[in-house]
Amino acid sequence: ALPAGLQGELEQITTYSISNQSPAPWNVSFSDLRESIRNRRKIRIRYTDEAQRDTMRSLRPLALIFCGPVWLLAAWCEKRNDFRNFRLDRIGAVEFCEETFDDEKDKNLSAYKAQDTLC
Repeated sequence: ALPAGLQGELEQITTYSISNQSPAPWNVSFSDLRESIRNRRKIRIRYTDEAQRDTMRSLRPLALIFCGPVWLLAAWCEKRNDFRNFRLDRIGAVEFCEETFDDEKDKNLSAYKAQDTLC
């Protein structure tokens, strides 16, 4: 049961999302991505950019961001040695690695938020 104050707020919600039962336009698992973010486990992806070029990327996943109408994976990209946003619908394959990463202050979510205009 929710505390009384929160129950009242819940009853006042006026924004709804209704599923249309269409399959998601991406092949990666939200649950697995969230788990990698929580556990600070690196991932490797095959990514297709806007010009249809494929690259392999080793990433430190930081957050999932809905930037309508697409979902983005915010990450530290080891290939570019910088923060990058990856559209989930352009990730062709993902490998969830055993390797973990430290919460380095210049490569973490707080640093991403400080420099990125999405958040």
